Amino acid sequence: MSLSRLQAILWGILILSALLAAALTNLPLMLNPTDALSISVPPELLAILGISVTSLAGASVILNTKKPELVDRNGDGTDPSDRPSWSDMFKGDDVANADSVDLSKVQMFYFTFILVLVYGGAIAVMLMTVDPKHPTINALPALTSSIVWLLGISQAGYLTYKAIPRVPSGGSQAAAEKPPAANLVPVEAVPPVPSTLIQN
Repeated sequence: MSLSRLQAILWGILILSALLAAALTNLPLMLNPTDALSISVPPELLAILGISVTSLAGASVILNTKKPELVDRNGDGTDPSDRPSWSDMFKGDDVANADSVDLSKVQMFYFTFILVLVYGGAIAVMLMTVDPKHPTINALPALTSSIVWLLGISQAGYLTYKAIPRVPSGGSQAAAEKPPAANLVPVEAVPPVPSTLIQN
């Protein structure tokens, strides 16, 4: 699983779970059951969800344009060392950096993990501390614009680093030493000398 896909799944599950929990809390208090879904979603939260989905789509486009340079992590299933693992999410996608840690992925993972954890805690506090005078939940917890900017910068750095082309070490030198095929002159085969001429 790619890191951008995991991020989009985490935010999607968190937001949908929060809406479901708030709607179930409102349902016994509403005369019209459909009014239980009258829950406002903060624009900052929608922006974060949009950033996550855009990052997922952008990562797919970048990887499709770099297919010859990518490393195959799927394997054929026969060798245990070739099987995909969770640690692959933090390694480079190109052949040149396939065995090294991708810092852009690490920073994006920590940003996403911290934000999802903190916002999940805010949702839990909202559900546990319902005001008796206003027991219905009309809106999800708000976020500051600085959090959206931080996540946006993190995603931009992740996509920019992923888009940079990379050449394996020694690849450019080998390509420079290899003579171009256009400069090679074909050599015609020399016919063998008849044996009668050699005897004379």
